[in-house]
Amino acid sequence: MRANTGNRFELAFDDVGSGPQTLLLVHGHPFDRTMWRPQVDPIARLGWRVVVPCPWAARS
Repeated sequence: MRANTGNRFELAFDDVGSGPQTLLLVHGHPFDRTMWRPQVDPIARLGWRVVVPCPWAARS
């Protein structure tokens, strides 16, 4: 998991693949980014970059 900090807010996210197009997979409470695990690798193998944020997983 990577993290990016901006404006004093840190956002943790998974970033898989390196295709020219980006797919952002968002989840709702009470789920977390792990709900997307079965989909991330197959989508990345199709040539997409897949980003899955998880705001409450950020380090403090």
